Amino acid sequence: MTHLIRDFTGKDYEAVVAVHNAVYPDYEAKPSDWRHWDENREAKIRWRRFVAERNGAVVGWASFANSAWTFHPRKFWVEVGVHPEHRGQGIGKALYEQVFESVAEFEPIVLRSDVREDNELGRGYSERRGYRVDQREQESMLDIEAFDPEPFAADLKRASDQGIALRSWTEIKDLPDALGKFHRIGEEAGADVPSSDPHTPSSLEAFRKRVLENPNFLPDLNILAMDGDEPVGISNLWKEATEGRVETGLTGVRREYRKRGLATAMKVHALAAAKAAGYKATITWNEENNRGMLGINQRLGFEFRPVWLMIENVLD
Repeated sequence: MTHLIRDFTGKDYEAVVAVHNAVYPDYEAKPSDWRHWDENREAKIRWRRFVAERNGAVVGWASFANSAWTFHPRKFWVEVGVHPEHRGQGIGKALYEQVFESVAEFEPIVLRSDVREDNELGRGYSERRGYRVDQREQESMLDIEAFDPEPFAADLKRASDQGIALRSWTEIKDLPDALGKFHRIGEEAGADVPSSDPHTPSSLEAFRKRVLENPNFLPDLNILAMDGDEPVGISNLWKEATEGRVETGLTGVRREYRKRGLATAMKVHALAAAKAAGYKATITWNEENNRGMLGINQRLGFEFRPVWLMIENVLD
């Protein structure tokens, strides 16, 4: 049976996301998620997506794109996915070759992707194409329904005793320059997230579109540590396509406020709010050498799941 590789169009969101969810049943997505991300990419981002069809049905997809978080014009993230029922028929190979050929016009020096450590098929596929492990991201999950915030009352009191108030975006959004403050603390915290490349600052407008207009933004679960009217820390949870689950996003504290228990206090506050809102679980990822955040998560009851390997193919 033959297959057709063609460019992705706006009519393909439903079909491609359905294939994605068959490939990654533990990490469901929604077509609205993909559409929002595509429509709000910054102009500097070079990207392209392809689909594979068989008998008129979408059975796979592939893409390349610059990273918005650590932008470099000649470094690209690559993704290839084939529906489990259509593997072993050369579709993945054809999709990857299409991506490799198409990205060549931008003279890439590094191609990156990720694969879960227990995915032997995916690891072998990438290794044969020259990819090697660059970083390891520890995945962890917490049962929010079973989470009891009471044992962490002293952590919340410690923050309060320092004059730090824990407030949601809903509670601070009417402060003067609230969006600017939200943007600045997010950028400052994001700059310290472990990564192979330096963090790329985003504009206020890009931040507003990516965060406030994101369909998965939860204003009551975006928590800020406030010293007066100034945020000095941030911890947030985002709605997932998986029913009842939220994703732990960014947690960070301004450098001069670290080692004071604020990260733990913010996470406890956010988890308690998520539990009150009826969420059942949360999932997060941390670079395996980020012992501070991993230690906080373990203390809160997060349990380790398979590690994700950040892999790269250095071309130049």
